[in-house]
Amino acid sequence: MNEQIINKLEEQILSDIEALGDLKQYGSDERKQAVADLDKLYRLYLEDYKTGCETSDSSDRILEECKQHKIDNEFREMQLAREKKDKIIRYVIDGCAIVLPIGTSVFMLLEGFKFEETGTVTSNFFKWLINRQKLNK
Repeated sequence: MNEQIINKLEEQILSDIEALGDLKQYGSDERKQAVADLDKLYRLYLEDYKTGCETSDSSDRILEECKQHKIDNEFREMQLAREKKDKIIRYVIDGCAIVLPIGTSVFMLLEGFKFEETGTVTSNFFKWLINRQKLNK
């Protein structure tokens, strides 16, 4: 659309320049009016041309911003996926750090009960087990 306007303005400017050449009297009112009209047309042409250039520059800039935004979104998605995996691994490790000592303690406790249930000799197993427990790190 902008190119059509610029092309029409160019045609009009060229025809006005040709018509200006036909006017012989340099100081006449007709020639002054023709020069003023030509000046207005040329200013409109320059404004439309600048607008077209700015539009193309801004559209290029917008395309680059869209590409950069797309790259940023892909990077964020990859980063979120990595963080999610790291979080799951950390939860599993923390769960193992809690469950394994408790499981070991329960297993040792049950084995100690079996040992002391059959014998008449008492042992210091439970004292040893309680002393070996690290309740506070």
